[in-house]
Amino acid sequence: MEAWSRQGKTLGITNAKRLLQIVSHGSTEYSVIFSANQMRLWVAVDDLKTNMWDAPYLEWKEYHFNQLFNDIP
Repeated sequence: MEAWSRQGKTLGITNAKRLLQIVSHGSTEYSVIFSANQMRLWVAVDDLKTNMWDAPYLEWKEYHFNQLFNDIP
């Protein structure tokens, strides 16, 4: 993250996913990206298969922050 910030570039969602793929290490069960300004979350969950694909390499699902609390009574 420090190296990225020294470049003076904004870390977008695509590059955040790429960065999480680079730093995953064989036991990454889930990855989360939160964009506070957009109030959005991106979540990837490992399928727990004994293959080499950790969570950040699998499907990413996008949620609006308010979706997480709509069903609370």
